[in-house]
Amino acid sequence: MVIEQQLSTSKEKRTFMKLFKILIALSVLSFLTNCSPSNRGHQYTNITSTNLNPSPQSSTTAAESIAVATPDKSGICEGLANSGETYSESTEQKITSLLSTYVTPLDSTDSLPNGFVKYQSWFLNAKDRQSLCSVLDAFANTKVDSFSTNDQKKAFYINAYNIMTIELILSNYLEIQNENTEYKKSIRNVKGSNGLPLDWSVWDAPTWTIAGEELTLNQVEKDILIPMKDARIHFAVNCASVGCPPLLNQAFASKTLDIQLDETSQFYVNQQEYVSTDNKALSLSQIFKWYANDFANDTSGKYTDVKSFIAHYIINNSDLSNEVLNTDPKKEIKYYDYNWGLNEKTTIE
Repeated sequence: MVIEQQLSTSKEKRTFMKLFKILIALSVLSFLTNCSPSNRGHQYTNITSTNLNPSPQSSTTAAESIAVATPDKSGICEGLANSGETYSESTEQKITSLLSTYVTPLDSTDSLPNGFVKYQSWFLNAKDRQSLCSVLDAFANTKVDSFSTNDQKKAFYINAYNIMTIELILSNYLEIQNENTEYKKSIRNVKGSNGLPLDWSVWDAPTWTIAGEELTLNQVEKDILIPMKDARIHFAVNCASVGCPPLLNQAFASKTLDIQLDETSQFYVNQQEYVSTDNKALSLSQIFKWYANDFANDTSGKYTDVKSFIAHYIINNSDLSNEVLNTDPKKEIKYYDYNWGLNEKTTIE
């Protein structure tokens, strides 16, 4: 009987703690939606008057998918004074500290989902939310001409893209839990000021101040990173979705950038859910379809198209490598359905 009472008390405590954390989350949301607007975090552009470059995934234009709104959307960084920080190695160390705390490592032998984010834990940690905001300050306050090498610029914008995405998720964390939409718990559930999900426009409407410019996620990826003609970038930037390449749990740094880009590319290519083959078909992630030209335009000289890129990074599977390179033209190439569910590890530790 005593043991049963202790178990009951323990269960009650766990239930209480869960309810307490939910109440904290609701309080945070109340704060975020009532704080004054500023240039911190993300804002929204009016896409009806902006020349947008829709995502390659979209079959409609951004303007068709939703009309959005006002530039006063509140987020986790609203109301905080600009830290004055500029981008440096210490910024990358701060990013690594945050990502190593909240992102699961790339480890194919681990039972944990690889490169998933503990958004809930991060959302509930005021100190680390503020730390993320100071990182965004560093991106905003830094001038691109301060970089002396292309790798410094490349690492800067890869990190910017990933931090922008995380800030967007945390600032809209509760509303994207809405399971009444087509995509349950998805970045595409982030809402515009009309209360409707942005859907594809989530990559075109919210803007952040990056190196003194107001930029969307698509502008960072398509106008800045892709023109650098390094196909490995597609396995470094993360769109907060299960189908996306896993997020590296450390900052990209110019000194180690080549190694890190090889690591993320190799990891992705060697996961069966992204690249596989059987007697009937070669099955690939849709990333290889959407961005096929970027693999052909890569200037590294290591690969000339999607197949040679995949074969270059396949490890310990020469049969698959040969199969990819020498695919029978009559053999069907299939593309996996893209999973737009949130890349979240939900356990609160």
